Amino acid sequence: VSWDESSRESLADHVDQLDVVSPQWIALAGSDGSLAITSDPQARAIIAAAKHPPSILPGVFNYNSATRAWNGPMADALLANRKARGDLIARLVTEAQKRGYAGFVFDFEDLSEAGARAYPSFIAQARAALKPLGREVWVTTPFADDSFPIKPLQQAADAVVLMAYDQHWGGGEPGPAAAQDWFETTLAKRMATLDPAKTILALGAYGYDWTLKGPKTKAAAETILFNEATQKAHDADAQVEMDENALNPTFGYQDDAGAKHVVWFLDAPTLFNQIKV
Repeated sequence: VSWDESSRESLADHVDQLDVVSPQWIALAGSDGSLAITSDPQARAIIAAAKHPPSILPGVFNYNSATRAWNGPMADALLANRKARGDLIARLVTEAQKRGYAGFVFDFEDLSEAGARAYPSFIAQARAALKPLGREVWVTTPFADDSFPIKPLQQAADAVVLMAYDQHWGGGEPGPAAAQDWFETTLAKRMATLDPAKTILALGAYGYDWTLKGPKTKAAAETILFNEATQKAHDADAQVEMDENALNPTFGYQDDAGAKHVVWFLDAPTLFNQIKV
C-alpha cells in the first residue's frame, strides 16, 4: 500500500522473493465505472530494479480511504449497470496496456445479496476482455461466508483469493483474527469444492485493538500492524500470551484515560502454523 512506508520497505526487502505484487493503486471512484488511480513511482522503481521483476496485478477495490469504509452500495450500483461495467473494464484494459500490468485483483466487499449474485458475471466479463491480451483476473472472497458465491467466482476468474482472516473484526466483538481451529476447519470446507490450481490463500499479519465499552467510553476498534501491537504491549507493560485454544496472541491493557482494551493479532508463529496445514 502506498500510504504505509513500512509496506514499501518490506517490498524493497523481499521483492526478489516475489512472483506477484498486488498494490492498492486502483479504487472505484463512482458507480459509473470511474477510477481513482494512485501514482507510486517509488514502488514501481523498486519492482523494476528487482533481479526478476514480479508481475504486477493491482487491486481494484471499493474501499473509501477518506471514510475508511467499504462502499458496498457504490459497487452494487456498478454491478447492476451494464454500461458502467463495460466502461470500467475498458478503462482497466487501457491501464493494463499502458502500464504493462499482468492483470487485476478485484476486491469488492460489503456487497448486497443482489450485488453478490451479479459479481460472477462481471468477473467473467472482465476476464473475457483481458484474457485475449494475456492478462489474468483474480478475485478476492471472504473465507467463511457460505452465502458468498465463491465457487461461481472461481469458475469465472483465473484464480480466487480466499481471505483467511477476520474471524473477528473491528466491527464486532473482540476475539482472534484467525484461530487455528477455525482456519483449518474452514479451509477444509472450502477445498472440498474449490479447484486447488485456481485457489490462492491470503494470510493475515495484523490485528485489532478493541476499546471496551465503559462508563465514559464507547466500544470501538482500530486495525493495527504487528509492530504496533507489540509496541502497545511494551508501552502498557502488558504480557502478551498465546491463547491455548485459538493459538493467536492476545493481551489486555488500560490506557491513560482509564479505558480498557483487548488486543488480538497475528504474527510469525500463527503464519507458520497456517502454512504447515
